[in-house]
Parts: sequence; C-alpha cells; structure tokens
Amino acid sequence: ITYNDFVANNSSIVIENTLSEFSISKKDITTSKELPGATISICRTYKNDEGESSLLVDQYTGDCVEAVLADGTVATWKSGNEAKIIRGLASGTYYLVERIAPTDYSTAESILFTLNSDGTVSDSKGNNVSDKKIVMYDEPLVNKKTGNLSMYIVIGVLVGCATIGVLTYMYLRKVGIFKKRV
Repeated sequence: ITYNDFVANNSSIVIENTLSEFSISKKDITTSKELPGATISICRTYKNDEGESSLLVDQYTGDCVEAVLADGTVATWKSGNEAKIIRGLASGTYYLVERIAPTDYSTAESILFTLNSDGTVSDSKGNNVSDKKIVMYDEPLVNKKTGNLSMYIVIGVLVGCATIGVLTYMYLRKVGIFKKRV
C-alpha cells in the first residue's frame, strides 16, 4: 500500500492511499516468452542475525510463509500467458519463489526484492527495477546439464569390462587353459 500526501480540507484531513501495483513475469530463458504452468508465491522474510533478509518458513510444514494482499488473498498463483499484476502488497522485503516449475523446466532460483513505501520496486542490491516488472526465468531441462552423462559412461565402461572378462574366461576355458576341477 502506498501512502500519498494528505490534504487538509475545511478542518478535516483526508489521507489518500493507493494500492501498490507491479507485475511479475515468468519467462523461458531461451525464448523470453511467457511461460505458463509454474506455481509461484511471494513469500515473507525476516532479518537474520547478520541483518540479511531470509526466507520466513513455517516450522511445521517447511513451506515459505506467503504474503497476503490488501484484499485478503494469498500471494500464490499459476503463471499464464501474460505477466501477473500484483495489487495491494504491503511495502517490505519479499522472496519470489517458484514452488513448482512447468513440465520440462528446471525450478528457478528465488528472487529477493523490496516493495518500497513509494511504490517502487528494488532488487536485492537496492537498484530500482525498471517498469516495476520482476522477471523470473526458467531453463528448459533439455538445455540443463545434469551430470548423468558421466555416470552413464562409467556404467558402460564397467559393463564392457565385465563382459570382456567373462568372454575371455570362457574362451580360455574352451581352449583348455582353464580346466574344471573335479
């Protein structure tokens, strides 16, 4: 909620408040197109012992504690084909958390941001976010190196060595180098 200047009017004071508004976009990192199907939350933070903002986590569920908007709704949604407009978030520091990535995409790292009392949005370094639009990118799994290739190579080499060993033993036994013990 952004607090605007108050106006004095015939011995009464009128304070005008406007709801904060900014957008969150979920995009494919390779195409920069909107990416539907992600479950995203704006989660609350607290100051840790070092004075840094840390994710506030529910002690019973282990989930992040979602922020609540001015209309009482929880700040969790599924991404669609357009950026999500967020209205009525109180000023403060939050984490944007991807809870579930779309099929065939890796989960993005959480983004720390601050909604300032003047309605501007800042990144974790205090820089203003242009156009009050936070963008979270997901990488397709086909482009993500998972490390499985080296595991498959090791397994292939081990299976190959075992096969060669068995075949060599069988051949040497057939030609009479190894005889059955009676």
